[in-house]
Amino acid sequence: MARGSWQVHPHHAAPVDPVIFFNLVMQFIFSFLTSTQAYVVSGGTGRPLDTTLFYSLYVYNRSFQIGANVGYGSALAWVLLLVVATFTAVVFLSSRFWVYYDTPEN
Repeated sequence: MARGSWQVHPHHAAPVDPVIFFNLVMQFIFSFLTSTQAYVVSGGTGRPLDTTLFYSLYVYNRSFQIGANVGYGSALAWVLLLVVATFTAVVFLSSRFWVYYDTPEN
């Protein structure tokens, strides 16, 4: 019976370089800031049917466009900060299991 490579080595995973880890974290953070493209395409409205209304564009609209409620927009921005900070903390705490740092043995 033939065994696949995962069945032969079930506990071995490809080590992740710290540079890849850094790029993963940075791309996640910047993925929440994709409002420029949506603003250009929809004129800042998120139309048609709010398909281009990303969260960062919604924060911008609530803060400066729709009714100009800066306090509500600030609260939305804090929620965005908490979401990004939580994900970043989880990734950093779990990185010791899947990020390989080449350190010399003593």
